[in-house]
Amino acid sequence: MLAAQSRSVNRTKDSMPIEPDERLGIRGQSKAVVRALITSVVSVFALIVVVVLISKALGLGEEESESTAATTTSSSAPTAQQTTPAAAPVSLSDPRCAPASENVVAQVQAGLTMDGYRFTNATVIIDGRLTFFGATTVDASGQMQERSDVWILRDHVVFASTGGARSNSQFPKASSSPLSISPGDERVRAVDACVVDATRGS
Repeated sequence: MLAAQSRSVNRTKDSMPIEPDERLGIRGQSKAVVRALITSVVSVFALIVVVVLISKALGLGEEESESTAATTTSSSAPTAQQTTPAAAPVSLSDPRCAPASENVVAQVQAGLTMDGYRFTNATVIIDGRLTFFGATTVDASGQMQERSDVWILRDHVVFASTGGARSNSQFPKASSSPLSISPGDERVRAVDACVVDATRGS
């Protein structure tokens, strides 16, 4: 009977579940793994923080920020084109009017009787063999002497048409033979009006 009880006790011990201290050992191992993972994550985070702090201490972050800001500014800011505004064209009263060539200006200006006088706003209307030349006469100081006068050229021969042109130059009168064109001629008045327009715009 004692032997039977002994076998029964042994079977009871063999069939008993894991002891509490063994269960605690498995939990301890799990906790150790979790702690190791947490430690690794914290270590990586701390390493990142240290690298960032070192970069800031060395100024690398600021240089990169400045470079980024400069790039952003240069890419976002529109390029200003430096342009010089063109002078507004003078609105002339007759579409036939055009700037006189230097040769024509020099030819008429050579016949002026007053020393230092010269032309500005030189304008022409060309009609076949005839060139109606109008200009403003100024003295050596640039002071206006005649607002607008008209000469007529035919085959490079110059004739004085308006009163100021006759008074200030040595050319023959356009109203006399062989030209016989009066100061009231439509073309004379047209080029005269263009010169007046030019003086208002200058």
